[in-house]
Amino acid sequence: MNTTTYTLEEAITLMRNCSKLSKPFSIYYAKLGGGKKRIVNASLRPMASTKDDRNAKYKLQLRDNDNHVNRSCYIPLLMEVNGIEVKLK
Repeated sequence: MNTTTYTLEEAITLMRNCSKLSKPFSIYYAKLGGGKKRIVNASLRPMASTKDDRNAKYKLQLRDNDNHVNRSCYIPLLMEVNGIEVKLK
């Protein structure tokens, strides 16, 4: 794992591990409709059912622990985790 960038797989593994340990992480991503969003105190939540959301397999389901709000992020729009850039390839 390079400490200056994460691969997509490394970033998702880190978020899963943090969430299993109830340890929050920060995430920065582009929003589908434009703009960007940073959540400083985030955790992963269970994936949505594909019968409820046909794009569920392309999304991360997040919880903003500061505001107690559920969010989702399209995986290809992920930009940073814990301040470290995420590279798609």
